[in-house]
Amino acid sequence: MPLKAKIANKIVADDKGYTTGEIIDINEIDEHSEKEGKKEVTYASQFEFLIAVDGTKKQTLLRFWTGQNINSEKFENEGDDTTDYNRLTRFLLNMGLLDAKKLSELDKAKIDDSEIDLEALRGQKIQFKMNKSIKRKGLSVIDIKSIKPVEVIESIEPVKPVK
Repeated sequence: MPLKAKIANKIVADDKGYTTGEIIDINEIDEHSEKEGKKEVTYASQFEFLIAVDGTKKQTLLRFWTGQNINSEKFENEGDDTTDYNRLTRFLLNMGLLDAKKLSELDKAKIDDSEIDLEALRGQKIQFKMNKSIKRKGLSVIDIKSIKPVEVIESIEPVKPVK
């Protein structure tokens, strides 16, 4: 049997560079340690978002991780001189589940948990751009700053003329 090379399944993007996907699951990952070579690395608790996107051959699954804390402080971004909120805060702001007013109210409140229900994001369609990974050559990752919800337009039946 002849050996044949396969064609890669590439993520489909529109002419503006946006990929559309659906959040199909959100996992809560507890703080844990892993051995990486001779070092032991401890990872803080996180949320893992699983997004189904169309590929050129078949649907594929993308993942992105955020911390579990909302924070009104801005931090320096790796690789450039800009500042932004942490990944979870940026994501919630972009999705419209959080705004500057609500963020400042959460700072003043003496509560441990917000009223933001992440479960409501399951099934939500989103658009985003992909960036080349800084850490791994040849890998693209979701640009968290570009994420935005896709507004679903309900089909409207045409109005029939009155006789």
